[in-house]
Amino acid sequence: MCDSYEMIIRPAEDKDIDRIVEAIASLITELSGGSDAALPDTAKDVCNRLIKNQSRGVIFIAETSSPAAFFVGCITASIQEAIYIGGSYMLIQELYVHPMFRNQKIGSQLIYAVEQYCKEKGMNTLEVYLPLHSFIDYEKTLNFYEKEGFSVFGPRMKKNIMTIGDKNEI
Repeated sequence: MCDSYEMIIRPAEDKDIDRIVEAIASLITELSGGSDAALPDTAKDVCNRLIKNQSRGVIFIAETSSPAAFFVGCITASIQEAIYIGGSYMLIQELYVHPMFRNQKIGSQLIYAVEQYCKEKGMNTLEVYLPLHSFIDYEKTLNFYEKEGFSVFGPRMKKNIMTIGDKNEI
């Protein structure tokens, strides 16, 4: 649909923060089956820290080059440490491409930007966690990452930890 546009992949800037947060909220809404996602109030702060290199990670933006820059998608990734890897590796946290621009290799271009970043930082491992099997596009997502050279490597689970004062001390 939008093949006539040239895509630019670039590091995120301050001016992109609102669009990044909107994109990630759209991604979470999609992953949760359509329930509107409310990101934490600190979401913009996280973007800001990543953009300013105050946190161990990176955000890349995909946008059209002409006739006017149009935000197409983004990828966020953070540097992790793991014993099984023997050091640092990069974990893709979020990858979003606007539905109008999907199936045009934009996700591949965003992943490539993170791969180049990894090489610059001396990391040779990139990981991503898949959505739940119940996600309507699970197979499509799995196939996308497999085409990008990823292989399945275990599940991931999440637990929210209450802060002190949220629960009576034992």
